Amino acid sequence: MIMLTGKGGSYQERVQADKALNRCVAEVGEPELGLLMLAGVRIGGTPFFPTTFRWGYGWPYPRNYRALTGDELEQVRRLSAGITHQGREGNYLFDSIP
Repeated sequence: MIMLTGKGGSYQERVQADKALNRCVAEVGEPELGLLMLAGVRIGGTPFFPTTFRWGYGWPYPRNYRALTGDELEQVRRLSAGITHQGREGNYLFDSIP
């Protein structure tokens, strides 16, 4: 989920990533915590402040809401290719978004 926040993207992509975080936390048996985290990322994850946890923090500030270009997507894919999650390698972070 961290890569989803760092890569940024459009406003709709942020909404999808925030909802995916909520679902992920709920699926491990913590639905109340998922709702609390959802509220936190909706309020505190705006790309409009120069924080280290903002939407799109992986790009120079200000990034705002903007779809990634083909070159930017390729850069994100290359950087995430070696990430492993629960024994699975690859771009699992992208697979979690509908």
